Amino acid sequence: MKIAIPQSRFLRQLSLVNYKNTFSWRDQPEEDAYVLGDDYHPRSMTPVFELLGSKNFPLIPVEVQTAFSSLGVSKENLPIDGVQSDISMIACVEAAFKHARESLSELQTTGYLDTFMECNRTLRRLQRACIDINSLKRGIESKEIKNVSVAKGFFPQKDGFLSLSEYSTTRTLTGRTTIVRGPQILTAPKLIRKYLTSSYRGGKIAQVDFVSLEPRVAMQLTAETLGPDVYEYLAEKLFVQKVSRAVVKKLVLCAVYGASESTLKKGLPDGINIKQLVEKTKEILNYELVVNEQSNNFQKNGTIQNFFGRLVEPQHARDSLLYNNYIQSTAVDVALLGFGKILDRVSTRVRPIFFIHDAMLVDLHPDDIEEFKKVSSSIVIDGLGEFLLDFQLLG
Repeated sequence: MKIAIPQSRFLRQLSLVNYKNTFSWRDQPEEDAYVLGDDYHPRSMTPVFELLGSKNFPLIPVEVQTAFSSLGVSKENLPIDGVQSDISMIACVEAAFKHARESLSELQTTGYLDTFMECNRTLRRLQRACIDINSLKRGIESKEIKNVSVAKGFFPQKDGFLSLSEYSTTRTLTGRTTIVRGPQILTAPKLIRKYLTSSYRGGKIAQVDFVSLEPRVAMQLTAETLGPDVYEYLAEKLFVQKVSRAVVKKLVLCAVYGASESTLKKGLPDGINIKQLVEKTKEILNYELVVNEQSNNFQKNGTIQNFFGRLVEPQHARDSLLYNNYIQSTAVDVALLGFGKILDRVSTRVRPIFFIHDAMLVDLHPDDIEEFKKVSSSIVIDGLGEFLLDFQLLG
């Protein structure tokens, strides 16, 4: 495993060259290197430490960072070799490298390292959005937007762009994304999106989101061909008569989340045995398959593992909780892996500006709209199959 510290963190490139031949210089960290000392690098080690709940060994002694912080200088702007002795610097770097190697090995044993790094690479590809500030202010003044404090987070900076939303997948149980700083699109009213504008003349803001992501994840664990609509697929498997899509959705909620069976009676054909229907739905959703495997994991280790290997610590061993934690955590990774695959295949002019769980907002040049729509219509995730996405232009 290659571990790197960007040269920009040093003043003198000779600082480490002759130390036991352990360190060598490159113009840039190699593409497959894990990076220390740069929280914004796509392969930063910081999320790894956060996921494992371990401390990030400082490259500069904490007391030195604190002293400079009191002068208004952040640690990111401190040269590693300019604020401490060579002996101290080498000790800090060695300790950080050792801790990084141990952390990477720990995550690799679960099989989750590559998936986790790829998801974080996707999150770090976001770019700053533009907004129609005058329309936004009118929306606040007219009371159309009620959460004013959240809305003010969408006021642009001096250059006309919003500040960048910084996401994390390590602050929730299942990896569901949160925003640690920047515009809070996850909690903002949906109508905020209509005020977003393209940075391109004639461009558009588009939203692409996974269709029925969690039930599709659940059903594709056994690799069946589901077709474009998972609820239509379920209806054909469960009923002879025609039933509404809304009823099938209720049935899934009842089977997976334990909603009351009495809510299903309305809309079902006469003579249906609801209990048998729920059990059949669970079978199609691979409920017992997941619960049996994850119950064993939980009893042995106090954790479960999602499809990709991420460790999740459920609050207790209730079957529905184990199942939901597994499916939600897997779906988080599917979404981020999928968005990353889409961005890899489209023009570099495509500007991803926000993630909203299983949706991505992008700023599109007018010449890229049709190609992006085509590329983002579906994506294949290794081991789970094809996932469909819905495309719409906003505004």
